[in-house]
Amino acid sequence: YVGSQIENPKNGYLFFTWESYEAHQRVMNHASYPDITAILKPCQGRKIQTYHVQFSAPTIAFEKPVTEVLVLTLKAPENRATVVNILSKLSEATQKMLVFGQTVEDKNKYIVVGGWPTVEVSVCAKFR
Repeated sequence: YVGSQIENPKNGYLFFTWESYEAHQRVMNHASYPDITAILKPCQGRKIQTYHVQFSAPTIAFEKPVTEVLVLTLKAPENRATVVNILSKLSEATQKMLVFGQTVEDKNKYIVVGGWPTVEVSVCAKFR
């Protein structure tokens, strides 16, 4: 899935879905991996941040016209269970249009994605 940021169209997002992190690692270790990553050459020289995430549910959010992305970093790791509980309740309340997952790279970082029909109806729109 690929798209540009509404607030700043110069920023883009690229999401790949894998059956598992290990499946992604196998592709990275394959001899053809440099050919696969060559598609990203136009992005060279730009800030690229990569996260690996196992989301809490299937990412149906990417099928909607607007996808909201939040990178959430815990300031107090001892609150992890509370944060996960809140995110789980939000996910349930949105019928899994909002899903989340902890990053492999940083256990205190979570990626939250939500799928919406328009920018105006997103869960976080009232906080902008």
